[in-house]
Amino acid sequence: MPSLDTVSDTTEPPDIGSEPEWTADEDLDIAYTLTFEGAFLAKESALGQEFETELYDSGAIRHMSPYRHHFIDFETITPKPIGAADNGTFKAIGKGNMYVDVPNSDKMSRVLLRDVLYAPNMGVTLVSVSRITATDCQVHFDNKCCCIYSLSKSVIGNIPVVDGLYHVHHPKTFDYAGQVKDAFTIDELHRLMGHISHDAARDLVRKGLVLGVMIEDSPSSGVCAACEAAKMTRKPIQQYREGEHAAAVGYEVHSDIWGPAPVKTLGGRKYYVSFTDNHSRWTMTYLMWTKDKVFHHYQSFVALMKAHHGVAVKLLHLDQGGEYLSNRFNTYLSEQGMKRRLTVHDTPEYNGVAERLNCTLITKCI
Repeated sequence: MPSLDTVSDTTEPPDIGSEPEWTADEDLDIAYTLTFEGAFLAKESALGQEFETELYDSGAIRHMSPYRHHFIDFETITPKPIGAADNGTFKAIGKGNMYVDVPNSDKMSRVLLRDVLYAPNMGVTLVSVSRITATDCQVHFDNKCCCIYSLSKSVIGNIPVVDGLYHVHHPKTFDYAGQVKDAFTIDELHRLMGHISHDAARDLVRKGLVLGVMIEDSPSSGVCAACEAAKMTRKPIQQYREGEHAAAVGYEVHSDIWGPAPVKTLGGRKYYVSFTDNHSRWTMTYLMWTKDKVFHHYQSFVALMKAHHGVAVKLLHLDQGGEYLSNRFNTYLSEQGMKRRLTVHDTPEYNGVAERLNCTLITKCI
């Protein structure tokens, strides 16, 4: 197939062989060519094995093709017989639209064929001249080429005659070892194309901008977990405190655990827990061997506040560390009538007093 650089500059490829949808009044069981014998059209023929070929056939009443990977959409149908000139038959098992590249002077024109029958046992694509003329296009044959003109009399293509046949050869494009799948659901194509919108993916295939891809006739699931996760946003965190400071000592206490430290203390400790009063900014820190000592040190802090300041802690502000959420901790807070305020997961900014203390201790003291 030619590259996109050689395709005509028209924004919408012309339609050749456009026809109405099949209705009950049409004889759907009849499709044939009066020009070629079955052996000549078969996939096993030399012409079918060496190239991807389009034959422009004045004796065919339908477009037919064995190249499923060129269909831009596809619909499975009840198998229909296709008759050849020697009474041989092929089976059409689907239909759809496909693009063909037609020689046009020194470039190629991309043309859309509608309602093409898919016959996998054929070896060539038959382009029906009668279907072309049914769209008000004109087809002129002479001893050198077959010229196709649009309704506006502009040239769509010039198909040269070779060995008495009006045909176009293309190198085979889809018979390679890496082929895994010849049709994708719209959700699969959406992911393969970098999560572009479903409509954009369909347009790329419909306009022939993506070669060798066909979309299965199946609905979209409508939900892409990766897209939803990537598009999630959260409100910006305020750089300055919102609300007033605590009115008195003990009204609110901030706490956090830091560690493990890269170097242990002389006593072998590598963690610490801090408790900071919101009103006075008075702070106590306790060194720990392990984090499970947090509850014991909090009891010590509460006792110290009561003995030295004569107040009880009313609100404990902390993150969602597991050391603060144990059953023992929960029971103690309930018995003492203390409230607990937890920050949002993975947002240490909401525990800014304790986090700022950690920064100060690590950079200034250690």
